[in-house]
Amino acid sequence: LLPLLGFCLDPAALCLVYPLMPGGNLEDRLLRTSSAGVTDRLAQLGLAARPPALTWQQRLRAIRDATRALAYLHAVAGSKPVVLHRDIKPANILLDAQLNAKLADVGLACMAPTLGHAGQTHLSTQNLVGSPAFIDPLYMQTGQYSEITDGYALGVSLLMCLTARPAVGLLEACADALEEPTREITAAICDTSVSWPPDVAVALTRVVVGLSWARTRARRMTVASA
Repeated sequence: LLPLLGFCLDPAALCLVYPLMPGGNLEDRLLRTSSAGVTDRLAQLGLAARPPALTWQQRLRAIRDATRALAYLHAVAGSKPVVLHRDIKPANILLDAQLNAKLADVGLACMAPTLGHAGQTHLSTQNLVGSPAFIDPLYMQTGQYSEITDGYALGVSLLMCLTARPAVGLLEACADALEEPTREITAAICDTSVSWPPDVAVALTRVVVGLSWARTRARRMTVASA
């Protein structure tokens, strides 16, 4: 998790202070677009407009670090209850100079101290929160959110790491691979700028299936098991 170093409550200068993450965010480094916003963000960090593509090992390490952070949020630890992030996406996964990842932006996070007690598996709301393409359809249909809905967004983020494609429509675009994750079919969706090992690509695609493609809550994979 990205640590909070300090804050200021002066109304004239409200701010939170976090470490500088000079590697940028994972989405910018995956999609490598030349849009003005991306170019400006990378330039402010001293990076080239189109830095080298992240290797498959670097992508895997980044999503692993984010998964560990999310698993910690979802776990009860001492007096810490379950915390739901509710806005998991590559843009909220920040990279340091060595490309280690930190999960950031907890502005939508919600403590859920009742989860896991008396059989409670979810919270309910009438107001959807999150980012388009990362919001679990089960959440949209029922208004119920839980660790599973965070896991859905993590699965979409992992698929972005594999494909280096934008999130909107990505699951449907990769439907054949998600229905039947074989070496040949997963090779067709993987980013060609890096050489994903076939067995790694298949294994990660199966994780995406468990987190995001399964249609019912009962068949979904938990973040801890991912």
